Amino acid sequence: MDCPICKKVGIDLSQKKCPQCGSDLSALYNINLFKSKITQRYYSKILLPIFILATFLLIILSIQYVGIVKTNKLLQDQIVNLKDSVDKKMVIMDSIKIHSDLESSNIAGEIKYIVKKNDSLWKLSKIFYDDGSKYYKINDYNNLSSNLLIVGQILKIPLE
Repeated sequence: MDCPICKKVGIDLSQKKCPQCGSDLSALYNINLFKSKITQRYYSKILLPIFILATFLLIILSIQYVGIVKTNKLLQDQIVNLKDSVDKKMVIMDSIKIHSDLESSNIAGEIKYIVKKNDSLWKLSKIFYDDGSKYYKINDYNNLSSNLLIVGQILKIPLE
């Protein structure tokens, strides 16, 4: 603190009188104390809202990041499902190509399919009709007495 009367510089804040001229510095001390409190309040009024705003923005950004990650996961799942669907359609196309020479006079509206390992009526129905519960169409069309399929067996798949 500086003395306003004699201009002595560097007076200890705890002193109430100037050591050089003896002036009363208690009022100046109280003014400086008041200024520091106002400055603290000023900064708290500015810094606190900035801190709250920054925290709020971080929360929003983290929520958006989580949303992007979830969206990315959903897109990846959809890509896998599409690949599976394409693979199934490719099996159908291969089956059609393989069986085109089996019988040149195929009845319109049916496909001949050779049963492969792990095939079932449900799986074939899922491939050809996109609905496994329509397996009965294949069963009825081929007059099957059971749901048991034999590898190499030729099935006629009715087209919807």
